[in-house]
Amino acid sequence: MRAGSREEHKDEIEAILWEFVPQCRRDPRYRDFVAHKSVERPNEFLLYKHYGTEQDSPPIKNSLQIA
Repeated sequence: MRAGSREEHKDEIEAILWEFVPQCRRDPRYRDFVAHKSVERPNEFLLYKHYGTEQDSPPIKNSLQIA
């Protein structure tokens, strides 16, 4: 999932992701959950969710605009 933030919110979003990712990793539906911050576009974050089974995976959404 691609998530973007406005310049004034990027630090806040990054802090939220630092808390959110470990919580997601504890969810038994996820095999892994990783967040990356773009080097070239620091307001853009990529979230990789790896599900344990196909049944655990919700419908796919292409992108999400955050604050």
